[in-house]
Order: sequence, then C-alpha cells, then structure tokens
Amino acid sequence: TSSIPGGSTGNGITDGTTPPEVSEPADPNLNDDKLPSYLEKYRHSMPVSFTASVKWSFAKRWALTSGLGYTYLHSDVLDGMNVRKYDQDIHYLGIPVKLSWTFWSSRSFSAYASAGTTFEFPIAGRRAGKRLDVPCQWSAGLGIGIQYDITPHFGIYVEPEYYRHFDNGSTVKTIRTDRPATLSVPVGI
Repeated sequence: TSSIPGGSTGNGITDGTTPPEVSEPADPNLNDDKLPSYLEKYRHSMPVSFTASVKWSFAKRWALTSGLGYTYLHSDVLDGMNVRKYDQDIHYLGIPVKLSWTFWSSRSFSAYASAGTTFEFPIAGRRAGKRLDVPCQWSAGLGIGIQYDITPHFGIYVEPEYYRHFDNGSTVKTIRTDRPATLSVPVGI
C-alpha cells in the first residue's frame, strides 16, 4: 500500500508510528451548544389565537367586521438527532378586517361568506431565552360561516376559514413560514 504523510495508508488505518490527522469541522460554530441553522429542525405547535371583534352591517346583506386579535406561536427547535435544544415563542397582536355577504337567513340562523385580511405586529419574540426580532405579518383569507342569533345584537358562529400568510422576508422559521396556507375553524360569540 502507498503511505500518505502522517502515518495514514489512505484507508483510515494508521501504521502505528504517528497518530492520524484529525480534520477540523468545516464550520467553527459546530459544537454541542450551537448548531448551524441548516442542521436545526423545527417542531411547530398549533397556533393559539383569540380575537374580539365587532360586526357592522352597512347594507341588507353586507357587513364589515374588525377587531383586535392575539396569536401565540410556539416551536421546539431540535438538533440533527431530533433532540430538543430550546424553545421559540412569538406573540402577535393583529387587526383583522373582513367583508361578509349573507347569502341565506331565517329568523335565527344565517349563512355567509367572507373575505378579509389581517395585519399582525409582534409584541414579543424569544428563542432560547434571548430576544428575537420578528417582522410584521400580513395574511388574507376566505371563509364561510353560519350564525345563530341569541338576541338581535349577539350571536354564536362557526366559520371555517382558509388563510394564506405572506412571506415577510424573515429568516425566523415558524409554522407560517413552513406552512403558509392554513385552515382554521373559529368559533365565537
């Protein structure tokens, strides 16, 4: 066999006279504490959202809805071996604006279709206990819902919605960057 300087025979076996050369990792940040981002995996939890909204009927079948919403996004960041490294938590306040059209109504029930947009701005973001800079988030959605009117001014509704979250240019990974299209089923009063 041909010998390579440093005591190696080229097949990873040394001749016993000198120790084999140990190559340094290509990335100096590669250690147990900090993996380069390309080795990190994210396990996202389901988003938690609460919204207080008001609906203003401006024509016989048309209404505008807006309010204030809160959303919490949580992710577990894993290393290359799927071992949990740390948490990532992001909190948003959002302003939804929706236009709805009632296509069927009876004395107490109504069915409607809606389309709208939501602008969310981050109020807090943390990854591994450190502050995380997160940009604002835009989304647009379509929905169809049914409502039961308890009184003339209060009702219970369920409204399955399809939402698309737009790319905000951030390198921060969330469930919205990995899966920008979502289906939700809000229930409310």
